[in-house]
Amino acid sequence: MPERYSHPRTARIQHKHEFSRVFSQGRKVWGPYFIGYLLEDAGLETRLGLVVSRKVGKAAVRNRVKRLIREFFRANRSRFPQGTQLVVIGRSSCTSLDGPACIAELGSMFGQWLRDA
Repeated sequence: MPERYSHPRTARIQHKHEFSRVFSQGRKVWGPYFIGYLLEDAGLETRLGLVVSRKVGKAAVRNRVKRLIREFFRANRSRFPQGTQLVVIGRSSCTSLDGPACIAELGSMFGQWLRDA
C-alpha cells in the first residue's frame, strides 16, 4: 500500500499523557457532530487521536465513525502544518452522517488550519 494511503502507528496519538497534553494546550473547535482539539507542535509528525465513547452507539457504529474520521485524516494529513496533533471526539449525533457529509463536516471544522495541497 502506498505511504499516502496508510495510517502508521507513528501517526496515532495512543497514550493518556499525549491526549492530556493536546486537551490542555490545544485549541478547541466544535460542531454539531464532533469536538476537535488541535495542537501545533513543530518537529513531530502530524498525528491523530480518536475518542468515540459508548454514548455514540454499539461497537459497529463506533468503529464506522472512527473509520470515517481516519479517512478524513488520511486524505488531509499533508494539508495540516507539520507536527499538528489532532484529537477528534465523536458526539452521539455523528451517527446520522454518511461518509461525504462526515468528511465535509470535519473539513469545515478544521478548514482554517488546512493548507492548499
